[in-house]
Amino acid sequence: MPPHALLLVLTAACIHATWNLLAKRVRGGMEVVWLYSCVGTLVYGPWAVYEYAGIWDRLGWREVLSVSGSCFWQLAYFVCLQQAYKHGDLSLVYPVARGSGPLVATLGALAIYGETPTTLAWMGIGLISGGVLFFLRGAVGAGVWWGMATGLLIGIYSLWDKYAVSGLHLPPVMMEWTTDVSRAVVLAPLAFRRLPETRRVWNEERLRLILIGTMNPLSYILVLTALTVSPLHRVAPMREISIVLGAILGAKFLGERQGGRRLAGAIIMVLGVLCLTGCSAERPAFQPKYDRLVDLGVAVPPPAPALSNEDTTDEAEIQFRAAFVFYRRARWEYAVPAFAEVVDYDDNRHDARLYWAASLVMANRDAEAVEPLEELLETPYEMAARPLLARVLFRQGKFKEAREMAGPAAKENFDAAGWVARYDLLAP
Repeated sequence: MPPHALLLVLTAACIHATWNLLAKRVRGGMEVVWLYSCVGTLVYGPWAVYEYAGIWDRLGWREVLSVSGSCFWQLAYFVCLQQAYKHGDLSLVYPVARGSGPLVATLGALAIYGETPTTLAWMGIGLISGGVLFFLRGAVGAGVWWGMATGLLIGIYSLWDKYAVSGLHLPPVMMEWTTDVSRAVVLAPLAFRRLPETRRVWNEERLRLILIGTMNPLSYILVLTALTVSPLHRVAPMREISIVLGAILGAKFLGERQGGRRLAGAIIMVLGVLCLTGCSAERPAFQPKYDRLVDLGVAVPPPAPALSNEDTTDEAEIQFRAAFVFYRRARWEYAVPAFAEVVDYDDNRHDARLYWAASLVMANRDAEAVEPLEELLETPYEMAARPLLARVLFRQGKFKEAREMAGPAAKENFDAAGWVARYDLLAP
């Protein structure tokens, strides 16, 4: 893990434990979540709107689905967290939730990303599981079950958001702010139905709510930023260093009993977390420098243009319009032959050649895409072709060639900039 990423994660852990202490001390139900979500929405709104403006032109269905899914999982997480704190002590709930979360995230990363656990990684998984069981001794109740449900959701949204920020390159601030907005909107009817209680909480706990609303998004923004340059199986466990801090804060400031036993359980889980940072992935033979922080499957196809509806007898144009029906639906298996037929009709249709090559790339038929992409390098479509060809070269393990190919287009093409960044991250 790069030093600056480690610093981001450790800072996030301290901030996270602190705002959880404040949340535990605030008396109330879901109106508390609504209030600090509103605070976060206002505080980070200008920054997030700026980020949205920068990527608005490349938001597609994948990006929208990713942000929507993150909003759903985060809302479920906050509901579970608030319920856990209603039924259990901070020094019990916090370590159980934060200890089981990286366990779920790491196991998910191993399954989804095809990583192979080392012996040290399995030791870490065992220690975290043992630490959770240590906490459960003589303490099985609603708070524990809500805490474990919270941990499960932590693992799920960590897996989900990793792809969003490192695969789709969505800005961390935009992701976190959107989840704040979604919580504020979804919980608004409940908060207004309990208006007297909402007013009471705000009047009595205003300072804490402002601090929570500011610190909660910041802690996760730092984590998401670290995920853009580090693999999930390292970031997710490392951020749970806050487990020990949470147990100490609960025992010291809230007067929660059994602090010694819970602190011992927290230390067991932290040892497991440190072991998990040794988890590594087996690298495919064709990709000796492959790292999990890079999603080699990512490619942004050129956007479909606005096509004319005017009548025409040009066979190439008729076929070109028909091909876009498949292109817009991401039916690459049909788009490939359709665009190839356009090029057969008119070899000077460079636009058709670009979308033909893009469809081949999106269908993972990289070898077939090389020739049409190279033919576009001396045409007006060169800057659109470069990032697609860089993606092909990158998948073939030709990192330096991929960077050189994408470099000239990086300033005006976000996808090209992504391939340059991938090379820079993996370069020795």
